Parts: sequence; structure tokens; C-alpha cells
Amino acid sequence: MVNGVKKSQCVFDSFKFLLSVPVALELRHHAMLLHLKSKFGELYSEVSESDLLSVKEVWKNLVGSPFSKHFSATFDTSSSFQVSITLPSPSAEAECAFLLEAYPGSFPNRKQRKSQCREVFTRHAVSDALRRMPDGDFTK
Repeated sequence: MVNGVKKSQCVFDSFKFLLSVPVALELRHHAMLLHLKSKFGELYSEVSESDLLSVKEVWKNLVGSPFSKHFSATFDTSSSFQVSITLPSPSAEAECAFLLEAYPGSFPNRKQRKSQCREVFTRHAVSDALRRMPDGDFTK
């Protein structure tokens, strides 16, 4: 990644990361919250998913400062220069299939032709299915 940015010969004083993570992380985020609620009920009974930092935000904040040295620039979440990173998601279909079976209406792209190349398991679709699914059904 560092070499890719340096090879681009872009000139910048500050940067931020634009991170694309696998949609399956939504499942893990949801599972972690359910685990915390079952293990520490009193502390987490009123906590929602939006109250917890995402893996994506934690990663950007932990990794940003060390990369400042490599880029000779300041890590700044409001910077206009973005370093884009996409993490592959080879198992998203297998991991999210149970949501499609339970809530097909959450996945409007499921009926699209292959030639249209539309992603079935979008972040929005997975989040919608998780919102609809009772916690007990998810933990099965």
C-alpha cells in the first residue's frame, strides 16, 4: 500500500483512509453485541449497534498514525486526500446465505440477472435483514 501511494507521486500534507471491509463483518459486529448483552446484560441492555465503534473505524484510527511516518503526512479524518483500501470478501455469500433465506425481501438485487453484476449482499441489505431478525433466531 505504501509503495502504491508513493508510486502515484501525489503531493499531500494530510490523508485519511477510505476502507471497504467485507459485509460479513456486519454479522460479526451483530454477534459481538448479542454476546455482550447475554454475558453482561445490565451493562449492555440499552446499547445498540450504532453505539459501538465499527471494526472499520477502529482500524482507521489505529493504523492512521503509524502510516503518517511512511507518507510523511498527517493522518486527518477530515483530509481531502484519501487512501483507498478494499479488503476482499470471498466468503460473503456463504456467510450471509441464511439471511437471504430468512428475509429475501431485504435483498432486492437477488432477482437481477448475472449480466447486471449487482451485488446481492450489500451492507444495507444485510443490515436490514439483521434488524428484522429476532436475536434468538440469529444465535441459532
